[in-house]
Amino acid sequence: RRRPCREGASVHGVVQRILRARFGILAGAPEETVQESFRAAVTEALGDHRVSEFLYFLGAYLDLHYPESPFATALDDDPTQFARVSQAVLRRFFEADAKTHPTILTFEDVHAAQDDSLELVDYLIRSLRDAPILIVVVARPELLARRADWTDTDNHHRIELGPLTPDDSASLMYHLLEPLQDVPE
Repeated sequence: RRRPCREGASVHGVVQRILRARFGILAGAPEETVQESFRAAVTEALGDHRVSEFLYFLGAYLDLHYPESPFATALDDDPTQFARVSQAVLRRFFEADAKTHPTILTFEDVHAAQDDSLELVDYLIRSLRDAPILIVVVARPELLARRADWTDTDNHHRIELGPLTPDDSASLMYHLLEPLQDVPE
């Protein structure tokens, strides 16, 4: 699941695009239909028919509204705690889902993301455990100017890429244009 971060996008936008792709949710689909298919897919992924809290918190990332549970209602007056629980639910979902579908989460253009989105991606990087998940974060060096501690984890590897040489650029373009029958010099 691969999605770019967009400057000025909502905090949930980076995850929303990944979840929409995971569940095949199309923009403009009737909310009731989306809720039903989302419920079925989450239930299948978790292997549990008691998913109401998961639906409530995961649904919030997708702007889907499910009836509040007593647990969710208890968090209404504490936005910080609500955000922490939402992150934990998202992490737990990715871990459970990856056990049946090994997953690569790719976040592109992370340098353009809002601080809340960076915190969410950082939380996922630091907390996902015991699941076949690879997280790839693509960003310009400006990210490290904003967040110098971005890659301070034991379970990461940073690869810095410089600009392509003219020959490498030409080779890349040739391979991209190869499906065309007559590639001009």
